[in-house]
Amino acid sequence: MPNPPFPGSRLAPRLVLALLAPWAALAGEATPHPLWPDPDAARPRWEAGIAAGGGHVADYPGAGQSHTRGIAVPVFIYRGPVLRIDGDGVRGRVFDHPDIHLDLAATAAFSARDNDARRGMPSLDYLVGIGPQLVYTGWRDQPGSPTLHLQWRGLISTDLKQAHGRGFTVSPAVRWRWRMPALRHATLSLSVQPTWASAPLQRYFYEVPAAHATADRPAYRARAGYLGTEIAL
Repeated sequence: MPNPPFPGSRLAPRLVLALLAPWAALAGEATPHPLWPDPDAARPRWEAGIAAGGGHVADYPGAGQSHTRGIAVPVFIYRGPVLRIDGDGVRGRVFDHPDIHLDLAATAAFSARDNDARRGMPSLDYLVGIGPQLVYTGWRDQPGSPTLHLQWRGLISTDLKQAHGRGFTVSPAVRWRWRMPALRHATLSLSVQPTWASAPLQRYFYEVPAAHATADRPAYRARAGYLGTEIAL
């Protein structure tokens, strides 16, 4: 079971059909801060709502089998002068620099308990990752205002009863965004993100111990290295 060329959508699942509930503005206006020029200064300081979505999602990166999944989660937005929580993650202004931001980004993935390629092997539990993200925004005057993201995420798997460390990933990414004048508040985005993973995560997905080897599934020892590339539109 060689490492796949593409990570699919388990590690950083993209919910294909998203229905975002209208935000309920519940507090006063945000206050501009000299270290954080705020184009949304007139918007509420904090908001709350619900995000729901679903899609046909690969069981794990590179899996040949997918399942239809759905999720609904509460969403909280806070537009503070130094700390921000929004659709881009948890962000804190720790550098006095207009083009460099340090964020705290998180990711989550569904479990895989009915995958034919892993029949007879332990199921894959829910996966949760969190870690810092360094963002460079100095190309804002270029078409699409590209941003560079350097991400590191530590990962754990859990069956909601116990948790296990699964190593980490390192991902540089470039993202572009174009405003859609014909649609208010709409944005077209494109991102390219290659990912490298430590040995514990590669083994979690792809290792086949001798005890679980079959005629169609030979024993395989996974190693740290390139995991795959995600292209999202």
